[in-house]
Amino acid sequence: MKSVFTDITELQKDKLCKLLEAHTYKFNENEEILQTIRAKDIICVVLEGSCDMIEINYNGDENLIEKLDTESVFGTAISDMNDRDCQIRATVSDTKIAVFDYNHVIDLQNTNHTYYNVFLNNLF
Repeated sequence: MKSVFTDITELQKDKLCKLLEAHTYKFNENEEILQTIRAKDIICVVLEGSCDMIEINYNGDENLIEKLDTESVFGTAISDMNDRDCQIRATVSDTKIAVFDYNHVIDLQNTNHTYYNVFLNNLF
């Protein structure tokens, strides 16, 4: 899978996060991520660490859906997580997640920045 930050420098990545008003959160091992965030229409990028996407069935059994490593993308606006009983949990301490408002990302008026366009192309 191609990284969403491919062809974007660290400086451009920092500027992009500010431009898109991303919020950054740190999580400890086994801490639930989406419960902490509590937002709809979000796109999340794992900046550091890793997470597990887990589905919990009606018996309470947990099934691993996907492992999310650094620069993996997940979110409520780009998946069917709202229709399933899913959890995203950090698998290591100091897992860092950037959270973007989906509507802000796709409706951004200022597209003069080439790294914004590169980010969108990598994202979608």
